[in-house]
Amino acid sequence: MGALEGGARLLASRDSRWNVFIGGSREFDPVRGQRLKRGYVSGEIHTSALGTLGRDFTPARAPGVFRIVVLGDSCAFMPPARPWPLVLEERLRASGHAVEVVNASCPGYDSFQARAWYEDEVSTWDHDALVVSVGWNDLAQYNPWGLAYKLRERGYLPEPSLLQRALISSYFLRSLYVVEGSLERRGAVSRAPLTDDDRARLAAFTPVRYEENLAAIVRRAGGRPVFLIGLAGLIKKDATEAEEGRMDFPRGMGKSIERFVATRDLYRAAQGRVGGVRLVDLAPLFPDEESRRVFTDRVHFDARGAEQVGQRVAEAVAPVVTSTR
Repeated sequence: MGALEGGARLLASRDSRWNVFIGGSREFDPVRGQRLKRGYVSGEIHTSALGTLGRDFTPARAPGVFRIVVLGDSCAFMPPARPWPLVLEERLRASGHAVEVVNASCPGYDSFQARAWYEDEVSTWDHDALVVSVGWNDLAQYNPWGLAYKLRERGYLPEPSLLQRALISSYFLRSLYVVEGSLERRGAVSRAPLTDDDRARLAAFTPVRYEENLAAIVRRAGGRPVFLIGLAGLIKKDATEAEEGRMDFPRGMGKSIERFVATRDLYRAAQGRVGGVRLVDLAPLFPDEESRRVFTDRVHFDARGAEQVGQRVAEAVAPVVTSTR
């Protein structure tokens, strides 16, 4: 048992270099857990010398150029050949603006990692505006049905139960989560209404750490315009069977659409409470099944979706760019 526990800690610890997809586009980071490799080229993924998606740039921007930094997760990274931040740059340039967009997004980042990335490095680069696109990874991990050890380490579980304490303390026992996740993935999507227990859990949960991290990023932006991308995805109460086939759910939710939608609404409400940001609502872009075909899963866009989102963000940012000329 001791050997199994030691091996599990070696392989699964957040501080372990083995807890990263070694050999891919990401590498170990002692603070953020992972980061993009610098100067990496493989297939559609090209990273800069500073670890961002896309071409090289210098921390000091060129005179007369309006620089926008996009701080995001995989939703701003995919598809890597032409994600929506690249479309944003092209749309603004086509309107006659001298604009540079730096895509400081990393797949898997939650608001804690994005905040650390921005505070430690990205904020030191010259930029005139910031676009923040994080939240889905927070929602997937830190929700009323989230894994106990993840909730505990982020401050969402102040008083764990006896069983939760055991799971938090033992990496070996966490293998039970793997079994649970496998069984959930094999099950059907549930449209059952929320139970009394579900409603109690939701009433007791507030994504306060997410809200705090966004507020900290705004403060570090130092008065620069900050745009926050609203959470828009495939998860809908009126989803079709075809859409259910593309959905994936956070572990622990039992593939419940009602639980997922309710949790998403809590995170949307948290976005609305953050001061000093301009919320860019993407939901109106996807009102029906046809428009939602751009989602490859519950949150990621295909090339057509990236075009639409890039255009929407460009429309929101353009007045700020124009006012500085």
